Amino acid sequence: METLFKLSVTALVAWFVYYQIAFVWKLWHSHVDPVATFSRIIEQLKPDTPMVATREPNRLYQGGNVVGQVEGDVIVKKDIVVFAQLSETSDLNEDQPIEYQRLTLKIRNVRVRKFSVVTSKGLRNSVWEDVTCDIVR
Repeated sequence: METLFKLSVTALVAWFVYYQIAFVWKLWHSHVDPVATFSRIIEQLKPDTPMVATREPNRLYQGGNVVGQVEGDVIVKKDIVVFAQLSETSDLNEDQPIEYQRLTLKIRNVRVRKFSVVTSKGLRNSVWEDVTCDIVR
């Protein structure tokens, strides 16, 4: 058993030595670009996806998904929020609470609903105007 262990360790060390020699041989017989090498190393160390989920301040969320975009003025009072205009609201469920910035809101009233509107920023679909919401928390 001891002999088998020694042979295994010897084979492992020989494998590491071989690859170290092959690496050094390749290094000394190639044209090395230090800037590109360090850039590649840094790129490989960066995570593929962001570690912290962030939210855009002018968007409405339900269940972590974007369900609307805030356009125009937002008036925050003691216990209500009034949006001048919301667009891209086709996925928004009025019966469920929505999240805006750090507020959780419940839609109380939508004065005007339009299928689409042309603005200076382009065509906006599913537009709601003068939307009043209660602050839940």
